Amino acid sequence: MGMTGFVSKGGVGPPTVDYRPGELEDAAAALDRAGDLLGEVGDVLRSADGAAVRIAPPERVLFADGAAGLERAQLLGGSLRGRTAAMARSVRAAGSAYEAAEAGILHSSQMLRGETEAMLVNYALESPGPYPSTRLVEDLVNHSPVVAAELLMALFVGPGAALPARLLARGAGWLRDREHGGLSERSVYQRVAPALAELVDASGTGMIGPLAVAEVAEVPGAQPVTGTLAGMLEFQAGLKRDDVPDSNILISSTPTASGTVHVVAFPGTQIAGDGEAGRNFADAGGAVEAAGADSEYVVEATLEALERVGAERGDRLVLTGHSQGGMHAANAAASAQIRGVYDVEYVVTAGSPVGETAIPADVRSIHLEHVHDPVPGLDGTPNASSATRVTVYGDGYVPGVDPSEPAGVFGPAHAFENYRHLAAGATAADDPAVRRAEAGLGALLAPTGAATLHRAHLRRRKAQQPPVRTVDQLVERLSEDRSGRRRGRHAAAG
Repeated sequence: MGMTGFVSKGGVGPPTVDYRPGELEDAAAALDRAGDLLGEVGDVLRSADGAAVRIAPPERVLFADGAAGLERAQLLGGSLRGRTAAMARSVRAAGSAYEAAEAGILHSSQMLRGETEAMLVNYALESPGPYPSTRLVEDLVNHSPVVAAELLMALFVGPGAALPARLLARGAGWLRDREHGGLSERSVYQRVAPALAELVDASGTGMIGPLAVAEVAEVPGAQPVTGTLAGMLEFQAGLKRDDVPDSNILISSTPTASGTVHVVAFPGTQIAGDGEAGRNFADAGGAVEAAGADSEYVVEATLEALERVGAERGDRLVLTGHSQGGMHAANAAASAQIRGVYDVEYVVTAGSPVGETAIPADVRSIHLEHVHDPVPGLDGTPNASSATRVTVYGDGYVPGVDPSEPAGVFGPAHAFENYRHLAAGATAADDPAVRRAEAGLGALLAPTGAATLHRAHLRRRKAQQPPVRTVDQLVERLSEDRSGRRRGRHAAAG
């Protein structure tokens, strides 16, 4: 399959039914203000009418037409004020009705999609191969307590225990968040990801921990980064060059009319490692750090790497990455440490689960997602849509690739080369939202001199504690770690 269609969300686009909380209330408030203004006009008219009454009778006839006009104006003003008040009430009622209807439809849709039978049907309808779609993975994550309970009952209790299975599934459903029919204020992902990161950190495996910037080296053949989706993916492809080993980030520095802009590319998950197990920051442990610890150690190492390539306070940044790399890029854009030193302008991700990442509103972002890629759905949350946050959805494949055939852990839709193919198609598709986002990115990166390119080798330091051997040791270490964090917070507060 080659390139097919694209759909964008956010930025600019064709007219649609688009309601944002507060907009109708703003309109009602404006009508209230208009009514108040009409009331003030009425007061002025009444004052003028009173002045006319005080005119002596012989001369009052000269103002007869004016008095009649004042009377008509008063009547019209009163009528208009009443109408604006009624319109304000109607607008507020419409807003409440819309929100209630939207909430009801969303809740019903979420609950329906959370039924196991519905998931199986959607899997058959939405997935061209053995891999679930983005939307289906979101459903699986959000309804995972129920799915797990039903699976356990099927495996260990058998088909004859229908009533206990239903009761267990109903009880497990309370573990979901409120939006999906449960009791929790936080989503499953928001609860599980930090707990997993804490567990891995405490295990002593060294899969999460501080990073050292082992080496910073200039890469020959530097070219300015092109400010398009295709250009961003082309830059990310540099992480796969023979002279750029695993566990490296790329930093392109370009002089522009408004100062230097640095483009930082983070790699996707690298299973092979960099020669020593657990030392590659972009391994599976890096994905856990990105999901549950806000890329804490990657952010610290990136700051050091930027300083070592000559970045100065106030320089502008563009952060980009595929898969795990996009998670690190989004976390860095939201990091107070990064934002306290540099001006983050853009985030560009491809195939990354970043819907749960609170990218600041003053940072423009473009997210490229394949609808059949399971990875962007792993956080259970679609990307927010706003004037500064654009998500582009595609469904094409590199020519010659059969989407029904197994390919890697996450399938052909998630492959970097497939996203490179999608990016080229999205740039050529002339979508208004993409065109506007790329125009801003292109203007930001317009060079006025030669660009430089550096790679920075981020290497995870060796674990400071031996791996735990028993569950009791793990529980004890988790308790110690939590106590240490509490003491640290209290000391900082004092």
